[in-house]
Amino acid sequence: MDRNFNEIMDKLSEIEPPKGLKEAVFQRIEKEQVKAALRKQRFFQFGLAICGISSFVAIAIFGRAILASEFFSLAMLAFSDLKTVLAMWQDYSFSLLETLPTFSVTATLLPIFAFLMILRQYAKFQQGNCNYALKV
Repeated sequence: MDRNFNEIMDKLSEIEPPKGLKEAVFQRIEKEQVKAALRKQRFFQFGLAICGISSFVAIAIFGRAILASEFFSLAMLAFSDLKTVLAMWQDYSFSLLETLPTFSVTATLLPIFAFLMILRQYAKFQQGNCNYALKV
């Protein structure tokens, strides 16, 4: 077995690859890496666009919900009758918390959070792949 292995290895060492094969292989690998980097960059840009648009829509919905709820009326009470609000600040703060549209707040913060997370990953990607970004 050992002798057969040595014979096979000797025959393989006699075979020479064609000229330029090494360069062609490395060029193809680099081309695929550039394609993968470009694909990832497009994915990040698409995600940022979707999260940005959904953030604006969520903010608009939140604004409409806060105006329709009693939260806005109670918040305006602090400007019109400050002495009463200061005298009963605990009840006032509990009333504000009860009337806060929490679903709208959550629905507004989720796309903003997703936008910031994708932006962070995109920045890391750009920092790590700056040499591919220059070639594209």
